[in-house]
Amino acid sequence: MRATDVHMSPIFALYSDPKDEVLKSLRSAMAAAPDMAAVDDLGVKHRVWTVSTPKALLGAVEGMKGKGLHRRRAPPVRDGAGVPGRDAEEARREPRRRV
Repeated sequence: MRATDVHMSPIFALYSDPKDEVLKSLRSAMAAAPDMAAVDDLGVKHRVWTVSTPKALLGAVEGMKGKGLHRRRAPPVRDGAGVPGRDAEEARREPRRRV
């Protein structure tokens, strides 16, 4: 957050896919190793794969149709909590930005 000066909370899309149609389509075009990998301050591993194959992307889009997506935004970090080197008082003094 300090580097970008914005809070980039993840947005989750929840859907039912008991046959894993969407994931199977995407995995068909994923490399064995991720394009990016990192471990955050809490020890959580994050991995990102690039999928650019049109057939895999169209398969994922088709697989999502009619699934009844439910979007959820992660709760925001409040008062500097979870930001290394930043205390609540410092967070309150700075104006909040919207993106």
